[in-house]
Amino acid sequence: MSSTIGLSSYAFFWQLSDAVSAPLSIHNALACTADLGVELFQICDYAPLEHMSDDELAAVRSTADSLGITLELGTKGIRPEHLRKFLHIAGSLARSY
Repeated sequence: MSSTIGLSSYAFFWQLSDAVSAPLSIHNALACTADLGVELFQICDYAPLEHMSDDELAAVRSTADSLGITLELGTKGIRPEHLRKFLHIAGSLARSY
């Protein structure tokens, strides 16, 4: 078994937050990840993701694909409606082979 080194949205916690004057977008965080030579990015506890349209999620997937980055999705909570929402998000972010 092998593991892949990756980064997560936690690595960009402050830069992605509204606490800074010019927050990074998820696309910027993916570009920074690629610039560091990392090929895996986990999106976890990134609130804007829950409000993205299918087109916006597809754009995130497209950015990741163009940068050669594999996406993972994390969440917390087990409420059925929350899990249904994240299953939909995961499907939208999944790489189609």
